[in-house]
Amino acid sequence: MSARNNTQIKPLVIAVSMALGLAVGGNATAGGDAARNSLHGIVQHTVNTNPEILVQKNEYLSRREEIRQAEAGYYPTVDANAGYGYEYTDSTTTRGNGQNGVELARKELGLSLVQNVFDGHLTTNEVERHRARARATAHQLDGQAEKIGLNAAQVYIDILRYRKLLDLAQENLAVHERIHDQIKLRSESGVGRKADLDQIEARLALAENNIVAARVNVQDAKTAFVKVVGEEPGKLSPVPSIRGQLPSSESDAVSRALNNHPILKSAFADVDAATEQHEAAAYNMYPRLDVELGATHNEDIDGVRGTNEDATAMLRMRWNLYNGGKDMARRRQTAHQINEAKEIRNRTHRQVEESTRLSYAAFKATSTQITLLKRQIASNIKTRDAYVQQFNLNERTLLDVLNTENDLYQSRQDLVKAEMDNLFAQYRVMADLGRLTETLSVVVIDDDDEAPEYAKALGIDPYTDKKYPDNEYMEVTEDHEMEVIDGPEDLEKADVAAKGAKAKAPAAPSENTSISAASVAQKDVEVEAVSDMLAQRLDSATGAGTPEVMGDLGIKDAKAPVPAGPGVAETQEPRVIPASPVVAEQPRANQDPGFWRKLFN
Repeated sequence: MSARNNTQIKPLVIAVSMALGLAVGGNATAGGDAARNSLHGIVQHTVNTNPEILVQKNEYLSRREEIRQAEAGYYPTVDANAGYGYEYTDSTTTRGNGQNGVELARKELGLSLVQNVFDGHLTTNEVERHRARARATAHQLDGQAEKIGLNAAQVYIDILRYRKLLDLAQENLAVHERIHDQIKLRSESGVGRKADLDQIEARLALAENNIVAARVNVQDAKTAFVKVVGEEPGKLSPVPSIRGQLPSSESDAVSRALNNHPILKSAFADVDAATEQHEAAAYNMYPRLDVELGATHNEDIDGVRGTNEDATAMLRMRWNLYNGGKDMARRRQTAHQINEAKEIRNRTHRQVEESTRLSYAAFKATSTQITLLKRQIASNIKTRDAYVQQFNLNERTLLDVLNTENDLYQSRQDLVKAEMDNLFAQYRVMADLGRLTETLSVVVIDDDDEAPEYAKALGIDPYTDKKYPDNEYMEVTEDHEMEVIDGPEDLEKADVAAKGAKAKAPAAPSENTSISAASVAQKDVEVEAVSDMLAQRLDSATGAGTPEVMGDLGIKDAKAPVPAGPGVAETQEPRVIPASPVVAEQPRANQDPGFWRKLFN
């Protein structure tokens, strides 16, 4: 092929390519706009850009990093140190060498490694606590996405609502203008009455006023849309009905909401975090064991010239024996925080149930209203047509015709409002069930690295990690001693629907199987063994812990009998605050820390 032909073909190829590119690009843009102007596109855009969700998302990611920080306790710490400086030494060593004071340039170099062997289960409990906090924040993020997604759906539906009401107002104005022209023509020809013309002009002004009010409502809806979504609304697509996905009854809706609502799940995870914090608070009651490896290379230190080198490998124990009762106070504090988390969970339980019942009631009510309003509109149309015919035969007044037109306009307005309220009630029920974003196929976290962990956090049932007896509830009595008392039976646990990983909560554990109770019992045995050892040592030095010695130490024997007096029973049970309904398994508390444990903690 000649160079001339190549020169002629290249512009043709370029032109065809540009034409195809414009066509493809135009279609892609149109498709993108169509997707963006749908309810799914608007909610997805809102979830991706809304500041409230982004704040919650970053909080969740920060909680994930807290888990990694807590897991650092499983690993050794390695430290290097080096120093160079001035040293003046006047010691028995230098004076023994005939020198009253020695000045040297001190040089130090060292390397140490410390690996914890046992820290009173502090690291394990802290890791589990931060995992529970991360789960709580993941559910909060999911709940925030449901809330903001519902807000986006509401402003989306309101735009469609007020646009339809504006169309109805414009149709109503057109009807009144047509009637006005007819009455004016009859009045000018001498057939009609002057009063009829005045009356239709008044109704025409009212119809024009309705147009102004409808336009203001549309503008207000646009303002609310921009606040939630962050951009102006375009030509929005109709909202699809999800009636077929809703529960068949109110009780079914409440049951599904209590099993799957993300904020309620977050409250459950907060109870878990408080429980782990309570377990971690006992770490100082145990000794700490560390393996310590170290090596040093020093020159000219302690007034002696020359090199000093040493290497050590130690198993070192550290144990706090007394700190003013701080540890027991901390245990009581965390016990109160557990109960606080439980009551927040119980409050959330009631709020979720209330919201679900209201949403489902609104859905059922508006569904009935739609049926009745359609019947009303059909009757109003028949009445309007009959009155127009009778008016033309001078059997009806113009007022009768205008009143029927107004009734028809009002009923059409009411139908639009009821249909939009019904659509919003459907999505509100779905949000109460915790499935709005799932129904709209909205992705909350789309990062390839973080999405699997987020889905895992949402799919974990906090109550499969630990099993506590269902009929036990920890309370703090008035004398600040932690007890395990019988409480009301837990609410029935149903399947917990998960996003990304469908997990079901296991059946309630039996009375004979309690992993946590056995674990806590083992801890009690260990602590009591240490207490016995200390008791034996102190008994030999203080008189075997007699009541006289205990009185000298200022310690009251909790096991001593209380003398009966007038009006005082021989045995008095501590008054316990009534337990509120329990939704989650509860922790076991140490029932009797022991005499010497009270002394040293």
